[in-house]
Amino acid sequence: MFLRALIDEGGRATAQRLRELTSGHEPRAMTLSLNSAARGLAREQLAPHRNLALPGRDPDNPRRRAVHDYELPSQLVPIFDDALRRLGR
Repeated sequence: MFLRALIDEGGRATAQRLRELTSGHEPRAMTLSLNSAARGLAREQLAPHRNLALPGRDPDNPRRRAVHDYELPSQLVPIFDDALRRLGR
């Protein structure tokens, strides 16, 4: 659900938008699960990026600690999109 929402938004979406698209689910929990699974499956392929979904700070208020948005590395967006479509999602 998190990946599909992020892909449908072009690979980057605010935390608020992801909550809207995933029926109120917390993006942080979904991101932790995704990144943990990815590290366990593909350590060497992800280097130097240890995470798939990268959290970002608010560009208008960089001192704010809360995550503002999430982003997939651009080269992974079409790969995950194709994989999810093949799975019927």
